[in-house]
Amino acid sequence: MRPVPSALVFTDLDGTLLDHGTYDPGPARPVLVRLRASGVPVIPVTSKTRAEMGPLGAALGLDGPFIVENGAAVLFPEGMDGGVEPLEPLGRFTAFRFGRPYSEARAFLASLPAGAVRGFGDMDAAEAARRTGLTAGEAALAIQRDFTEPFLLEGGGIERVRAAAAEAGFKVLEGGRFFHLVGEGQDKGRAVAWLMQRWGGGAPTLGLGDSPNDFDFLRVVDRPVLVRRPDGRHAAGFDHPRLMRAEGVGPAGWAEAVLQLLPGWSGIEA
Repeated sequence: MRPVPSALVFTDLDGTLLDHGTYDPGPARPVLVRLRASGVPVIPVTSKTRAEMGPLGAALGLDGPFIVENGAAVLFPEGMDGGVEPLEPLGRFTAFRFGRPYSEARAFLASLPAGAVRGFGDMDAAEAARRTGLTAGEAALAIQRDFTEPFLLEGGGIERVRAAAAEAGFKVLEGGRFFHLVGEGQDKGRAVAWLMQRWGGGAPTLGLGDSPNDFDFLRVVDRPVLVRRPDGRHAAGFDHPRLMRAEGVGPAGWAEAVLQLLPGWSGIEA
């Protein structure tokens, strides 16, 4: 039987665990090593794709599970699911789905007036790399999508897109660089709550994010943290009786918060 971890850390990636400009964990890397040694799972809750999380998880020393495409699915690497049901195969993972198929997201964007938006599906890897700051290889993985579509607004107003999306059973989230078209029935909070209930074993939970796109999952964890954004400010509009606003920007704030909050739960030395 899988041992219950002493704590679970749910984290946004871009701008939180990873630097907004360099996509590097920087000062958070040694903390990741300490968490791994202590058996504390660090679970990405991200807009990134299944294709991206394989190599990125390996580079960060994260075993899984992973919550991808803004809560569209919970992915378990082989042998990680602990008997959770019902799951379905998705590439080399097993998955619990919340999102709608990617083909439906693309069909909706195609129904908008010409020139209104430009999605990842309209870009090749070179353009996606230029617009995101990813390498060409990383961008090629980012445009391999299963559920949701990041897009740029090119003409008209976002409220018109939001209204049309709602009529079609979608919603629009605003991330650090792109808007994201996602299924109405998905959000990061729903996926985190499902994983806490089905897999977490009642372990206390810490959640870290930097943007309004993270508020849904920060509401369901025991202790939410907002790290500073590159402009030095914290995202506005979120309140919680146990909210911590970390002083550091991105990964520096992430490391600061984890080392301050987790020792009492996980046995990690401060």
